[in-house]
Amino acid sequence: MIAGHNYGDPSGGGTILHMEYIPDLLQNIVNILVFIVIANRVCLHTRHWKSPQRQAIIGVLFGIAGFISMHIPVQAGDSVSVDFTIVLAGMAGLLGGPLSAAVAAAVISAYMLYQGGVDIRPDMFSVMAAACIGALFSVQTTQLSQRSGWWRPVTFGLLVAAAQLAFTAVFLPDMRSAMLKPLIIPLLLSYPAVSLLFYYFLTWERDRVRDAMFDHVTQLATSDYLIRSWRKMTKRKQPYALVILHVEQLQSIQDLYGIEAANELLRQCASRLAGNLPNGATPCRYRERDFAVTLPGYDMLQALIWLVDAKKLLSAPYLVSDVVCRISFSSGLAVYEADETTIEDICRQADTALRYAMENGPDQTVPYEAKLTEQLRYRTSLEKDLGFALEREQFQLHYQPQYELQTGRLRGFEALLRWNHPQWGMISPSEFIPLAEQTGLIVPIGEWVLQTACRMAMKMNMNESDITMAVNVSAVQLRCADFADRVLNILQETELRGDCLEIEITESSLIQSFEQASAQLERLKRQGVRLALDDFGVGYSSLNYLRRMPFDLIKIDRSFIEDIGKNKDDQVIKSIFAWVKQLRYNVVAEGLESSDQLYWLKQWKCDFAQGYLFSRPIPEQDISLPLLERIPSLQYGTSMKPKR
Repeated sequence: MIAGHNYGDPSGGGTILHMEYIPDLLQNIVNILVFIVIANRVCLHTRHWKSPQRQAIIGVLFGIAGFISMHIPVQAGDSVSVDFTIVLAGMAGLLGGPLSAAVAAAVISAYMLYQGGVDIRPDMFSVMAAACIGALFSVQTTQLSQRSGWWRPVTFGLLVAAAQLAFTAVFLPDMRSAMLKPLIIPLLLSYPAVSLLFYYFLTWERDRVRDAMFDHVTQLATSDYLIRSWRKMTKRKQPYALVILHVEQLQSIQDLYGIEAANELLRQCASRLAGNLPNGATPCRYRERDFAVTLPGYDMLQALIWLVDAKKLLSAPYLVSDVVCRISFSSGLAVYEADETTIEDICRQADTALRYAMENGPDQTVPYEAKLTEQLRYRTSLEKDLGFALEREQFQLHYQPQYELQTGRLRGFEALLRWNHPQWGMISPSEFIPLAEQTGLIVPIGEWVLQTACRMAMKMNMNESDITMAVNVSAVQLRCADFADRVLNILQETELRGDCLEIEITESSLIQSFEQASAQLERLKRQGVRLALDDFGVGYSSLNYLRRMPFDLIKIDRSFIEDIGKNKDDQVIKSIFAWVKQLRYNVVAEGLESSDQLYWLKQWKCDFAQGYLFSRPIPEQDISLPLLERIPSLQYGTSMKPKR
């Protein structure tokens, strides 16, 4: 904007911006930059508003920045002063769009009318022209953060300067000549420079604040930003529920279709989540695969009810990269009840609940309870101590005998791992084996089990008999490239015959590592090692594995025989036994606990069985082969048909 006096004195003023005017120029710029910093924070809070509302706010803010600039003009000469109001009116359009430009121009023009002055008409025309130029430049830009290079603001500044110079035509020739002489060079230099400075400072500052406040993929708030809000709610003793949602199949989708597909899925999830929130609720990107939602005023029951509906909506199919994707969500939630709990405690509780939900299987929800923390401490203690259990000789093997049902003869033993913890006592494998697999400790532990079981087999003189020693193998072990070498080395060291060792593999292990496992198991098979498919019937592709792998034995999972003789599904279970027998596999039934079960297993021609009915797993020091060579404590062969 131009402000002048003594326009009739053509001799007044210099031809360029004098050095003594530089402090005014810098003060003007600094004041506007400070305002931009403040305005950026205001704009970021409107990012989820409708577009017209946001553009109107941006226009008002640039209008206010114009007020500031008008009150600190920069002298271009003795008779003429310049400010950056016109540049700011155009910047509103450049960065906010046409509506922002119109609002900023209207606000600035209204203030000019209020102020009055001899030069009001050309200045108002210049403001409107600059707003139009900025609006035209914004047509190519769909997002505020998009940048098009330095030429964009520089060209904009030159056009705005040219427009302002053109509007001096409304003055008389002598007056126009007196104005242009000191004005041309300052405008043509300062407007492009200031436009470039404002443009890049505003976008850089906005991006910096935005990245600290909002996730660039989902456009949701970041956890660091929202934690400050949660902390304020906690200090005010305002009750709320915190829900954490974990996207379970995200890594698989990223592996299959790439990171862009995974990001697109996250964006769609965030959009659905943000559109399904009650009043006052706030979502955020909590971690890479997690979202979090705060529900002010909700108790545990209300949060669970909301979560059921939210997960139903979020689990509907997604179209990502022309592929229909189905995902599920594990969720944990905790409630702040206006007590002395801190925000760190609430986050920790919700994380603990989420961890248990993920361990319980897909699509599970776990509300936090105090006992979960105790269980977590217990698991953390186990995980810490597990790394030292092998070197401290806390592991031991128990051996459960297997018997041939038609003759009662001892068939062999299954080696079962036990952990005698100094503090917790005897720990079940179901508690520590998953921890060992997660940490990779299962590899050295599994090797110790093989060595110990093979040495025990030699003590039992299995090389001189047809008794076998069965050892369970984890999927993690099968993924080791040298697994077969390790097994064969142990057989060589202990001098045990290969056909005395039986490797048991679960269906789930094969699902996780089939390609790695098949070649290694084939190699072991060629050396005489026997192979058994464990937990048959609880996996997904039993027939496929039976066709492709050289198994010697099928172990029927205990869940199939728990209620035989009492269950309407008996015919189905009987058919499974018959089908496996037709494929010429021997069958072992696990978990035999009653004489009724024994009767039906014999009727269905099951070959072998093991379970508490015959014997519990026995420590090494208590094994007596002469006592175990036949099924103990049974009037074998005289069992009566049980009553249904």
